[in-house]
Amino acid sequence: MRVKANGYLIVQTPNKFFPIELHSGLPFVFLVPLRVRSAIFKRFGHEGLGRINIPSVRKLKKMILQITLKARFVL
Repeated sequence: MRVKANGYLIVQTPNKFFPIELHSGLPFVFLVPLRVRSAIFKRFGHEGLGRINIPSVRKLKKMILQITLKARFVL
């Protein structure tokens, strides 16, 4: 949550449209609603993954804009 002065912030998120969820190996699981996804992960023994919600591009941009209000970015 902190970036030192003159430091770098690197944001990395999974590709929402990659067909395979890399932690479980299940195909197309992020294309189903969150409730169904949680049930699928629980069924295959990956309960913790059911709480992961990959942000859309719009939400990711909004989060970055909120950060830029407090920091100066160099591209």
